[in-house]
Amino acid sequence: MSRTFARVLLCCALTWTGACGGDGAGSGGTVDGGPVDGGPGPTPDAAVPTWAFADVHGLPNLDDDDASGGTDWAQPLFATDDDLATLTLPAANLALVPAGGDIALSLTGAVATTRLFRGGVHVLGAELGGGPVALAPAAGQDVVLQIEFGAYAAAATLTLAARDSAGTAVETTTAQLQAAPLIMNHHLQPAEKVWLVAVTGNEDMVAAYQEVLGAAVTVVPGAAVGDDVWMQDEFEFATLAGEGSQRTDVVIDSIRNRGLDAYGDDLARVGPSDAYAQTWGNPQARTTYDSFGNLEASPPVTVGGVAYPFGKIYYGRTGTAGMSTTLGTFLAAQKVQAPFTVPTSWLCVGHVDEFSSFVPDPTAPKGFRLLMADTDAAWAVIDGLSASAMLPLYGESHGYATVGALRTDTSLRALNADVQADYLDPITETFKTQLGLTDADIIKVPSLFETVSGCNGRVAALIPGMVNLIVANVDGATTHVLTADPFFRAVTDQAVDPIIAAFKAALPASLELHFVDDWDTYHLALGEVHCGTNVRRTPAGTWWTSAQHLLGGL
Repeated sequence: MSRTFARVLLCCALTWTGACGGDGAGSGGTVDGGPVDGGPGPTPDAAVPTWAFADVHGLPNLDDDDASGGTDWAQPLFATDDDLATLTLPAANLALVPAGGDIALSLTGAVATTRLFRGGVHVLGAELGGGPVALAPAAGQDVVLQIEFGAYAAAATLTLAARDSAGTAVETTTAQLQAAPLIMNHHLQPAEKVWLVAVTGNEDMVAAYQEVLGAAVTVVPGAAVGDDVWMQDEFEFATLAGEGSQRTDVVIDSIRNRGLDAYGDDLARVGPSDAYAQTWGNPQARTTYDSFGNLEASPPVTVGGVAYPFGKIYYGRTGTAGMSTTLGTFLAAQKVQAPFTVPTSWLCVGHVDEFSSFVPDPTAPKGFRLLMADTDAAWAVIDGLSASAMLPLYGESHGYATVGALRTDTSLRALNADVQADYLDPITETFKTQLGLTDADIIKVPSLFETVSGCNGRVAALIPGMVNLIVANVDGATTHVLTADPFFRAVTDQAVDPIIAAFKAALPASLELHFVDDWDTYHLALGEVHCGTNVRRTPAGTWWTSAQHLLGGL
């Protein structure tokens, strides 16, 4: 039986004064005082009822609560579907309907992706159209309507007219019905769960995560995912939130489609509430820029007097080279995080997490600092060291056995000067413009780059990229930062590492820093700590109270 036909049979089982059909009941249709569920709703003033009703802010019903294999929106209602919102029309307000009169409901806006139910029966929206449909209230009883949304950020206007027995409207008002936009997480939100893949060679990094984060860490056996260690590149966590503590975690699944691809559905089922995975873009057209080290969000910012309470999304794109426009267009349509782009095609891998990140800082005016890779900061440290200082790992892997060998490589200096002037400085200015930052909001992290074989002159990190980090507060007290050990020393003792010392001196004292060994598995494969990690975070704020100024055009 088709969805529409099943619902038509249900609505015909009610008492209507007009015909029941797929185009709604028409202006003469009346739903009598049928089943009433839910509790009493808000009224503007209980002592003096007015013809005014609450707006509704809910979730798009796109998950699969009954594990049927499709979205809940694409099937009739069922008992365990928990993603509908409620609009209560209080009896006190309904007393303003004249005796023998009714309420005419009309829907405009996103009619095709909005449905209204009464007592589980579909009465308006989507397949039934925008009405109007007439509803007869029962004296002394609330009317409870359930609202279902079928798309992200769907927005519709419900017009409610109180009519007398002749069908003349004596009171008219509207209620706004809005589905949640998809909101990406940022580093200031508390971390709930952290994932990484265990393979031969990254035992030290796995052990460090487990020691620091304990039970919050899930270690995925490499054999289960084809030894694909790039957890960040395959997934990005985002959140949908609605009134009444409704929450859906969304795994934005990349079109990258490597060993971790099938793990997306598993990640989508580990949240504290509903969760699901969705993909945007064509996997046949994927490039390195479609991995999600190339997709990040800033903390909350105010730019030109406009507040972005959930931050702004940024990703790498240079002309036609960049993240899928399908995903980029979708994210822009959510409006609350106003995406912008920065160039990444100068990098061999081409991801924004190779040169930028954010860390919380309660002493900062904006509550955070932007970390930017900076080659001048690296030379400032290196030029102060003894030329004879040994660098065993750099000798083995990069051809620089001593500080002197590194320092006297004029070609390397020239390359990094160009990287700084041509890319890092202009990108920093873009961040300042797009995020409303000043130099005081930015921490320069010692970084050097080198050309990489097979990358046509593009570069990758020579010193392990310490901006490529994760921020995790899993106990409500300590904010941990896990980043790459730069191994800029000849001994195991991190206390004598000058790059670590410079990094510690620059970072906020409130952060607990952990320098993990990612050299073999990640650094030499052109990635770092953030690339190999994924974090689910607690939603921050309510979009319907703090971001309405950004949603006006929905």
